[in-house]
Amino acid sequence: MKKIILALVALIFLLPQQAFAHSHTLADRIIESGKRYIGTPYQFGAPLGNTSSFDCSSFSATIFGEHGITLPRVSRDQARVGVQVPLQQLQKGDLLFYDTNFDGQINHLTVYINNNEMIHASSSRGVHITNPFSNYWNERFVTARRVIPAEQPTAPTQTTRTGSTYVVKSGDTLSHIARDHGVTVQQLRDWNRLTSDIIFVGQTLQVQAPTQAPPESNVSAPTSSGTVHVVRAGDSLWAISRTYNVTVNQLMEWNNLNSSTIHVGQSLRVSLASSAKTYTVQSGDSLWRIATQNGTTVQVIMDLNQLQSTVIHVGQTLRLP
Repeated sequence: MKKIILALVALIFLLPQQAFAHSHTLADRIIESGKRYIGTPYQFGAPLGNTSSFDCSSFSATIFGEHGITLPRVSRDQARVGVQVPLQQLQKGDLLFYDTNFDGQINHLTVYINNNEMIHASSSRGVHITNPFSNYWNERFVTARRVIPAEQPTAPTQTTRTGSTYVVKSGDTLSHIARDHGVTVQQLRDWNRLTSDIIFVGQTLQVQAPTQAPPESNVSAPTSSGTVHVVRAGDSLWAISRTYNVTVNQLMEWNNLNSSTIHVGQSLRVSLASSAKTYTVQSGDSLWRIATQNGTTVQVIMDLNQLQSTVIHVGQTLRLP
């Protein structure tokens, strides 16, 4: 009897903790993973999988990877995934990118927690928490990206599987979807033109090999207001933006979208009427200077021009937003 009473008491104390744990968001869990490594020393080029030392990008790749989100290895490549977000709309788990040398090249990133805290691995202190809006970091800020899918409630009775397509729901990862449909993660990436393993709630994924690619059925002729793309199964804003050499933010702005969720058959404006703004690189120019003079960011210019680095050449023509 005494053992039963002790077990019941233990259960009473355990249940609230379990309920609380399950109420955590994915962002909460990622930050908690990061805090476990506070005090871990810095090592430039630290290999992924080694948790005894980190550099800034191996730290973020590790803590996001522990929760099913795969990030590229280096900070410049991590700045190309997800969607860009303005500073005033930051959420827990967003990635903040910096140019600490003022040379026009992203070389550091942190993970945002709140207005007073961000966590990162720095060369001077290793993994630690600091203020994201100090003068030092404000002067070096380049861009912010959101790579954590929006966690939205999904009705349990709602079917999300239709033939050869699947609609992503909260908690899904590419590996889980691949396993459930008897395919590989690489096949899902290929069929859906994904450049990373990041997916979003409401996104429609092709989960079987396409039998035929409909010729020209998804792009209309240019109109007075620009070119229009008709969304097909497997499309995502990220894939469409890469196809048309624009940014996700531009697609959202041109189509008055409040989220990255799109639907099969939806018509999206993927270019504006021909009023493209260009700039010819002059001697002494850098991407940083051009971005500052034109009210944009280095990353937007790199995305628009599909640049793999910040190296530019005199006489080169750059597209500007």
